[in-house]
Amino acid sequence: MPLLGEPLRFAVEYDLKENHGGDWMFGRFCYWCEGRRIGDYELGTSLRDVLFQLEQLPRDRHLRVGQRLNSKSAIDVFRCLMQLCLAPPI
Repeated sequence: MPLLGEPLRFAVEYDLKENHGGDWMFGRFCYWCEGRRIGDYELGTSLRDVLFQLEQLPRDRHLRVGQRLNSKSAIDVFRCLMQLCLAPPI
């Protein structure tokens, strides 16, 4: 399970399944923030689709606006996101 980054700060973890379905590249993917796994790593996903989404992030960076978050410091935004990630599912 390759891990890129520092899980105690921020990291990405991924794993390609042995039977990955060819071009679909089935596997697992998640983020790590402050030592906590964000996302359902065991559920699995198409790593090909993850790649497409990650490639799109920089292209869309000027198209996303969140007035509630724009007025906060980076630390406050991070804390807000952590609270959302740690909240029980609805």
